[in-house]
Amino acid sequence: MTELRWEITEHSTLGDSERLGIARLKDQHWIRGVESQIAWLMDNTEAEDRHLMGFDENGVIRAYLNLNEITVVMDETPVVMIGVGGVCVDKSLEHSGLGRVLMAKAGAYLAHRQRTGILLCRERVQGFYEKCGWTLLSTEQAVVQGAEYTKRIMTRPCDMKKYGQIIIPRNF
Repeated sequence: MTELRWEITEHSTLGDSERLGIARLKDQHWIRGVESQIAWLMDNTEAEDRHLMGFDENGVIRAYLNLNEITVVMDETPVVMIGVGGVCVDKSLEHSGLGRVLMAKAGAYLAHRQRTGILLCRERVQGFYEKCGWTLLSTEQAVVQGAEYTKRIMTRPCDMKKYGQIIIPRNF
């Protein structure tokens, strides 16, 4: 596996080259065009949100995710959590173990901040996240950014399993 240099950078200090690197990497997985990826990043990320990036020896971002502190309402109880989103590794490094390293780095950040992480995912990647220590939540109704959400919601660490309603105020 490629050795990477890891950084966690606050969104407010993210440079143009880092924004471009994140957009290029994300566009390998969610093909919308680099400009569209940059626009999404700027529109959906707040100044204090964090970016976890793995850089290769040439300074290219090969692994990425974002870490956003959010207040999730779970059965009418507000809970401060860290939203983990945009999880991706360079397509050329898929199945190398880099995704697990990335998620372990996110887990260490959650432990350091003493927060539970929450992520939104599709069924096809649920098994990967379970292998990384995440647990599927069961809910009767989930709302993300004001709209019904029907895909998977996972947390780490998890002492919670079933809820009637989960409201997540914004995408991450």
